[in-house]
Amino acid sequence: MAAKGLQVGFIGAGGMAQSHMKGVARLSDVKIAAICDVDEQRAQSVAKEYHAAAYTDFRAMLRKKLDAVYIVLPPFAHGEVEKAVIKKGLPFLVEKPIALSAKLGEKILDAVEKKNLITCVGYQLRYMSSIQQAKAFLDKKTLGMIVGYYWSEMIRGAWWPYMEKSGGQVVEQATHIVDLMRDLGGEIVEVDARMEQRVHGKNDGITIPDTYSVRFGFANGAIGTLTTCCLLGEWNIGLDIMVDRARLHWKIDELTVTPDSVALPAVESFKAGDIDATFLNAVKTGDRSAIRSDYRDALKTLKVTLAATESATKKKTIVLK
Repeated sequence: MAAKGLQVGFIGAGGMAQSHMKGVARLSDVKIAAICDVDEQRAQSVAKEYHAAAYTDFRAMLRKKLDAVYIVLPPFAHGEVEKAVIKKGLPFLVEKPIALSAKLGEKILDAVEKKNLITCVGYQLRYMSSIQQAKAFLDKKTLGMIVGYYWSEMIRGAWWPYMEKSGGQVVEQATHIVDLMRDLGGEIVEVDARMEQRVHGKNDGITIPDTYSVRFGFANGAIGTLTTCCLLGEWNIGLDIMVDRARLHWKIDELTVTPDSVALPAVESFKAGDIDATFLNAVKTGDRSAIRSDYRDALKTLKVTLAATESATKKKTIVLK
């Protein structure tokens, strides 16, 4: 560790990166030392806020002495950055989705594990106290069905509405819900999906589907569904899990069980997690046990979301190995 605490670099300085920066800045013995972005003005502006060095070339930034790196890039930009960070032997936190192909994800995972690097992936919802409370409630129960939904507006921008750059809504956005379905329900082994462009795309150049319907088969025998759309002027994101004579309902700001006579574990038993503190504490101590999604685990979520696109494209069920 450097004399002034952990020296952390950021590759990518957009909105999600700046959210992580705020989390890092709250920690003692940690310094945001370097920020890289292809937009020089943004790199300079954000770096100035944190008294960090600014870069537009990640290779130049990696010549600086660093203890950990955040990789917060659009989905299509993954690959060379991770390889360079791994070559330097640096622990890293990478935002989801980790890639747009399973083949690339496998190559990166192989390189990570050869160097035994600490990794963390930005599935922040896993760290919420409500998710830990839900996991405790579901423990040892027989899951019947898991229903997920991610209904939102269409995001305009340089890359999100384009299939070749974002991978589509399930891969880029609703991956959070798929990941929670895995976290709470176990591994997904079968995927059958359909996707359509119902409103967008014909006249505005958008190439991602704006509606999806996905069926999942879980290794434990449970079944699941996920519906997503980017048609609305609102955001509605959540999960419902059915067990024997009870339904657990989760959204970002609520957790309930029906009927009310079925009790959840006390919320006080589950401290709200902090992904940035968890990752950087792992870097400091070498103890990675509190990280809830590392690169290996996140690759499983990626494969499920990619299987949804493959299934919808081929109109056939995909069995995951």
